[in-house]
Amino acid sequence: MKEYKVNTTTFSSTKKRNKSILIIKSDSDFKVGDDLELICFAYGNYYHESEDKVLLDGDGPWGCLEITDKANADRLKTKITCVLSASEVNDGGKSAFENKLLPIIKSEGRSNGYDDFIKVLKNAYQSEQLPDGCVILGIEVVK
Repeated sequence: MKEYKVNTTTFSSTKKRNKSILIIKSDSDFKVGDDLELICFAYGNYYHESEDKVLLDGDGPWGCLEITDKANADRLKTKITCVLSASEVNDGGKSAFENKLLPIIKSEGRSNGYDDFIKVLKNAYQSEQLPDGCVILGIEVVK
């Protein structure tokens, strides 16, 4: 099984949903059907959710994250359902988004369109293009 470190926000939002997408810099050869284990990691530290819960603004309860070592870090098993390379995203444009990524996003009740996707790219990469070496993975949490 391949492992990939994701920040605490990405980890918790993926855990809450059954399906999601990740935009990552990749030197691995990801394929549809591969198992991918996400590891909760941020700011040079591994994290796990403590037993303590916190109530914030009437929502929750939310788990508190504690720094730990790699062996005890929270992990989430996923399966890759879609792989799009930078060239597929950049050359395919709106049709690649609508045919491959939008079904994943809509399956979770979110209906973000292509314009929102471009905003994400601009925020992350200051460009409307996905940089070479990056891929978009559609993932599904394995229960």
